[in-house]
Amino acid sequence: MDDPNSGHPLDRAVWAALTTRQAHLALGDHRARRLAPEYGLFAAAADRSAANVAALAALVRETGPAALFEADPPRELEGVTVTPGAPITQMIATTPVFAPTEFEVLRLGAR
Repeated sequence: MDDPNSGHPLDRAVWAALTTRQAHLALGDHRARRLAPEYGLFAAAADRSAANVAALAALVRETGPAALFEADPPRELEGVTVTPGAPITQMIATTPVFAPTEFEVLRLGAR
């Protein structure tokens, strides 16, 4: 799942998370977002357009170190030192497996 144009949330998992369920923990705007530094390092641009990559660079310069986890992240961000890391593997469970437990599982609520 490494086609950035497929529209599947797992193809750009960080962007998908920072614009949906974790949006309240994100800094940035519609061009680039990052997890607030007190929560983590994840960051992403909305797409590979020059304007959005520039917005990502500005966000990183303003807020500190960030980590990009994409199949093909930008290789250059103006004013930012980019340090390539080791490749990562995304695992996807096509069929969830539920193991029996020896303890009671409770659904958590507001209380």
